Amino acid sequence: MLRYNASVYAKHISGPRSLEISIRERSKSDVVLASQRVELSGEGWQKYTVTFDLANAKLLDSHRDDVSQARTAVAKGCHLIISLEAAAQNSRDLRRLLAAILETDKVRGLVCSGGDTALLVCSSLGAQSICLHHEILPGLPWGILEGGSASGLPICPKAGGFGSEESLCQVADFLATRPPFRWRR
Repeated sequence: MLRYNASVYAKHISGPRSLEISIRERSKSDVVLASQRVELSGEGWQKYTVTFDLANAKLLDSHRDDVSQARTAVAKGCHLIISLEAAAQNSRDLRRLLAAILETDKVRGLVCSGGDTALLVCSSLGAQSICLHHEILPGLPWGILEGGSASGLPICPKAGGFGSEESLCQVADFLATRPPFRWRR
């Protein structure tokens, strides 16, 4: 489960005083992932805050979370977000977690936000290099890992502070078009 907090500004002009706010699948806008109804108050512009719990995403901590959680989430088709805290950047824990994820044969690619993260992920998997192909978006390249246990895995090494709010969604959409990665231990 991934909790998503959002804010929206709205002003009641006429008609019903309620507003439905939803998160929808990017490629299928008729598919609602989560929605919430907000009752509009007052006559001027007001800020309304909503919280969505998204069942199709899972936040994991590379140091504390069990690999069975990762396998279960990926088997259900969830996107995984792995938190790599500076104090917990243990490549053995990360290698164990990534191996559990990659063994599912459901993974289409990895997105690494920040150069230190990309380096940690690549070294944990034993990759010697990334063969860059092209940009998914301006400044957001993708490539294929070369060498190590995940050789052939698509990866997007995104700069940490780079890209718009939509960038990660667009990168995830792109990687979803890639064939499933076949793990070779």
